[in-house]
Amino acid sequence: MGNHRTGISTPSPRGPAGMPSCRGRHICQVFTTGEERLAALFDFIRTGLRLGEQTCCITQKPTDEILDEFLADFGLSLNGVKSTGQFHSGINRDFYLAGGGFDQRRVLGQWETMFAQARARSAAGLCAVAEVLADLSYLKGGTQLTIYETQLEEWMQRRPVTIVCQYDARAFDACTIMNVLKVHPLVLANGRVAASPFYTAAERRKSH
Repeated sequence: MGNHRTGISTPSPRGPAGMPSCRGRHICQVFTTGEERLAALFDFIRTGLRLGEQTCCITQKPTDEILDEFLADFGLSLNGVKSTGQFHSGINRDFYLAGGGFDQRRVLGQWETMFAQARARSAAGLCAVAEVLADLSYLKGGTQLTIYETQLEEWMQRRPVTIVCQYDARAFDACTIMNVLKVHPLVLANGRVAASPFYTAAERRKSH
């Protein structure tokens, strides 16, 4: 595999760990460095674009320049993929806190809108990487964040959607990290996607 100019290893054509594009896969990545975060972002965005999926990244800081440089290594341009409607990027504060507050239904509605756009384009599915805003962990002791992730997981089960939820271990407390790991069936660690040993199925959670 080649290396991007940032020094981050580029993915194989089938994505992280050779996996094909996922269908209804809710993945949690807990990262400790910006390079870890970008490596996952590049992996999933490139794989989604190659497989004809609607792709999206939601990040804390604008990444257009970095993404454009990355895509150029593969003969693509950011403006080009945006003009076709296949790619969308946004800032996580705007995505999660539009209107000044966190509304789970509104955020889930945004995912539904993106999925509807993917279907309208006859895309193979939706592939997104979303850096979760640390501010959400302070809302009602973090329970709103866990409820949102649970609802997102339930919504994804019926749709060909892959979403990687990125959590900065430097910004979230250990309790919040453990709670969100419990509602993600898959984890991304060391460049590989695997079943989460912490995941608790929704049916089991409801019985307690």
